[in-house]
Amino acid sequence: MTEHNHIGQYYSNIDWTHHQLMYTFVTRHRIVKAFNKLQPPFPRTGASSAIHRSLINPPTMFFFGGSSIQNQHNDLYRFTFDPNDSKPSLTAGIVNTRGQAPAPRSHAILSATDGHLFLWGGQTNSNVLDHHLYRLSLSTNYWNHYIISGPSPALLFGSSSAIFEGFLYVYAGHNVNRSVQGDMWRIELDSLPSVPSWELISSSKDQICPPARTSHSAVVSSNSWIIFGGTDGVNVFNDLWDYRFREKNWRQVSANGSVPPPRKDHLVTQVKDHMYVFGGHDVSDHKIFDFFALDLINPCGKAVVAWDETI
Repeated sequence: MTEHNHIGQYYSNIDWTHHQLMYTFVTRHRIVKAFNKLQPPFPRTGASSAIHRSLINPPTMFFFGGSSIQNQHNDLYRFTFDPNDSKPSLTAGIVNTRGQAPAPRSHAILSATDGHLFLWGGQTNSNVLDHHLYRLSLSTNYWNHYIISGPSPALLFGSSSAIFEGFLYVYAGHNVNRSVQGDMWRIELDSLPSVPSWELISSSKDQICPPARTSHSAVVSSNSWIIFGGTDGVNVFNDLWDYRFREKNWRQVSANGSVPPPRKDHLVTQVKDHMYVFGGHDVSDHKIFDFFALDLINPCGKAVVAWDETI
């Protein structure tokens, strides 16, 4: 246990805690019965996750698809965690969905907002790319899929997504030919029942924009989308970029403090005004296990933030 001075605040007694994953009775019963062919959510790779936040209930994490040793999946799990329990535990339950469900896949984009999940892209067992956008109602557990007209972001891996003011944004990643992209697209979610189409709003050919990348991380903070790290297939980055949704422009952010080494494939989460980065792979493709925090408060609107190595 250590104590760190973090941008004027003290975070003491920082420890990792281990929580046993519990299954609901119905889910446990379906897993142990061979005829159900239900695979547990772990272990698998390339699964998609999203957190749905509600004004009434605690945040819920959803976990879709991915690959295991046997095959690819299109099952959907719900993970709940109640911090008010005397013995907090993480509980997983299978979501019994109906409708036009996505085919089994890995590395898809999954986002959540306003009682819905949205899924795009991913790698399937078919050589034909799936250009449908899928929406799941969390109140009815019903999938709808929508045919998107016109050009679209043909990305499969390493992309990031965000939902801001009614639009789903998709940025960067690499396609089926391993070509790394740096474009940003968006689609208006309210247009899905009519004639939806993707809009290219930022290109890697723009004068001011991040280098094309994949396997990076991104969080939404206020009016900004903060992009960190990743790789273009040759170089590994530790740069920080800020995309301002309303202004539709990029700016590179200068960072003070203990700047993390370049990395890709890392984990990131946001808690209030801080972004936390854990692990990943370095420039030599070695695994790293450090933990950094980024203070997202930048006074007077200046593009300067501060890192701190928390552990």
